[in-house]
This record gives sequence, C-alpha cells and structure tokens, in this order.
Amino acid sequence: MSSRIVLVTRLASSLGVSGTHDQLAVADIRHADAVESAIADHHRGGESVVLTGALEDAEDLTVMAARSRVRIPGLRVAVEPLPGNPLALAIISSLADDADGDSAWMHAALDDLRQRTWSGTWLTKLSHLTRPNPTVWQQIASWLPGAAFLAEHSPAPSVTTAKRAPLNALPARPGTALLHSPTDSWVVEAVLESLGSTSSTPVAPARDLIDSYGTSSAIEFVAIPEDFREAATRIAAEAVVCTACGMRHARTSCPYCRMTITSGVLS
Repeated sequence: MSSRIVLVTRLASSLGVSGTHDQLAVADIRHADAVESAIADHHRGGESVVLTGALEDAEDLTVMAARSRVRIPGLRVAVEPLPGNPLALAIISSLADDADGDSAWMHAALDDLRQRTWSGTWLTKLSHLTRPNPTVWQQIASWLPGAAFLAEHSPAPSVTTAKRAPLNALPARPGTALLHSPTDSWVVEAVLESLGSTSSTPVAPARDLIDSYGTSSAIEFVAIPEDFREAATRIAAEAVVCTACGMRHARTSCPYCRMTITSGVLS
C-alpha cells in the first residue's frame, strides 16, 4: 500500500479549507470535517495517509487521526509533527511526499529533514511571535522605528537583531538549498551569504504571513540539505514490514500501528 501526505495547518484564505498546494494535499486544521474528507479521499484511492503539521498542533493531529480510524474502516494513518515555520512544514511535507508513495522512504525523508532542515523568519514585528519566544527587551525594541529581527525556528530556536547585512549570528549551512517567501528584499541575499547555501528560490506559502506573524512584512526561510534524497534512501534500505499492519518503515516503532521492534523482532 502506498502512502500520501496531507499537510494539516492554518491555510491561506485562497486555498479554502482543503485542496492542493504545489501538488501537496492540504487541509485546514480549524475544519476537522475537511481534514477527515481529505483522509477519506486518499483511503478510497487505496492509499495510507500521513498527517503532517506543526509541533504545537501534535495533540490536535493525533485526535483527528484517532477519530478518522474509528469512522473509516481499514484506515492506516500516521501522524508526523514537524519543527519549523509554516513554510518549512509545507516544503518538508512536499519533498517527502515525492517518493512514489513508498512509505519507508517517506518516513525516512521526514526523519532526515526533521533533523537537518534550518528554518527562520525575518520580521519587523514581534507581537505575534511565540515560537521562539522573544524576550521582553526584544518586544520593546520592536516598537522602535527601523527594528528588524531574525527568528530561528529550528533546529535551535532563538531571536536576534537583523537590521542590516551581514547576519553574523547565523550558523553556516553549506550544502543546502535556500527557499524563501517571494520577495526582492536585501534580506534574501544576506541570509544566503550567511548560511553559505548554494542557491535561493522563492516559494509561495500555504499560510498567510499576516496570519502567522500579525504582519505581511515578514520573510520566511528554509534551508534544505541537498543530499536528503540520498540520506533517506540509505535509511529506507533498513526498512522492515510490520507484521501487524503490513506497512514498511525503518523505525523501531511503526508510525501507523505503533508496533515496536526489539532485537530485530516485531512485538
């Protein structure tokens, strides 16, 4: 059985409550019926479903998956919360979904991208930022004219001042491809140089910036390791078939039925 990803998040108004975004299935977390319909559509097509979304929405995703299992007989669904800003959630989900439905490769890609993807957001207003949480002094500084900050979401959350280039506080991440919100701002080149990424590409977000940050004057960034496909393939080569549900994965615990493996034996 092949697997498909459904990104469950707060969608941009232009996407409605469900549909596709850059060929990735998406559903609005504020509309549980739309999420269940998206899951059911894939199930009717003979596919298992992987729900991705933000870490802070993990509990809601788990509840939605559990309810769907009850209402849709035979459903196989996994929940994969992801770190990072909204653009990172969409990009990681889209890249992992591009695997001919191979469940082992898909979860391996999610595991690798979860660990090695960097994401950050440049913004001039901090009042809506909670992850990472700015300090009181940074909140006060954001009221001043010309204030600008870079919030690093993953892998190490932090908020730093970023009013001009160079952005020296950023860790170098050579061997990555930088994706960002559509803009011609100087910030893109500054982030590209600081990270040492090999390229930069604008990508349309699945969630409105003003909904995420309370302002449209924000730029989301995601740095993807260029070798993630090879890394996922190496991980997936260790996949086993779960004797409980029949899904392939390379983990010690099945992401679909939670059966665990001890010393090479499913239990």
